[in-house]
Amino acid sequence: MKIRKSIAASLFCGIIFFSTFSYAQMSGGGYVLHPSVLDSAGQQKDPGAFQLLDAVGQPTPIGRSQGGGYILEAGFLYELEFSITLDNAFINVTEGLGVIANDPNLPAQQGKKIDSAIQFLQQAMDAFALYQAGDPNALANALNKTKSAINKLVASGVNTDGYQQMLAQAAELAVTTEVDRIALLAGETSPNVVQARVFLINGSNELLNSIYGGSVQSFMQAYNEALLAI
Repeated sequence: MKIRKSIAASLFCGIIFFSTFSYAQMSGGGYVLHPSVLDSAGQQKDPGAFQLLDAVGQPTPIGRSQGGGYILEAGFLYELEFSITLDNAFINVTEGLGVIANDPNLPAQQGKKIDSAIQFLQQAMDAFALYQAGDPNALANALNKTKSAINKLVASGVNTDGYQQMLAQAAELAVTTEVDRIALLAGETSPNVVQARVFLINGSNELLNSIYGGSVQSFMQAYNEALLAI
């Protein structure tokens, strides 16, 4: 009995060890293995209008770090923080800004800038719909409108950093996906793909430094450069 318990305990520890150090998404040969994690108590919770996703047992350090051209996003849930599609980001941010704009205590000048940001996001949604319908150039237009919306949010003076970050990270996800797709067609050694990767890194650096408008600008440059490869 003691031997069986020891084996079971070893297997369980092995699973925990594997889940701790094997979180990163892997891909190859046209397949993608999405990350998962076995944790002891974390789960998704939905209190009211908010959603919380947590995990217990995460070793440190966690977060984003980089060096020598590589980026490490360590943590069970770190990569999931704002990993949503650009159109969903538009919807979520527009709804959030609508609440801010309807605050009767918001000064008129700030309200006008928030309203302008909402209008830019609506235009961005229209452009993204065209992109999804098959117009490859429309993504750049959606990114440009996103950048304009972020600039209006900055000019408003209202604390909207969370919304700005959500938009910038959703833009990064969308552009990285497209650059990866183009790289499969044109090859990683294509000068345009190489330059697109440089712009992506620039945008990621700006995002790390909370320059969200600059991030989206760099992502837009990355996508435009990648398009030249095909």
